[in-house]
Amino acid sequence: MGFALKGVSQNQLRDVGVGVITALFFVSIAAFLFFKVVKFLQRDEQNNTFNRDS
Repeated sequence: MGFALKGVSQNQLRDVGVGVITALFFVSIAAFLFFKVVKFLQRDEQNNTFNRDS
């Protein structure tokens, strides 16, 4: 990846760094929310299965 940024100026390199950090931040938020939704659906499915058996 370093070779791909070889011709990038310092000013542009800063913009690239900010963009990468921003993208990682939002991808992390999306992954966290996805994880929470999956856990919620698993818990809800267990509750529904429990209620159906009784």
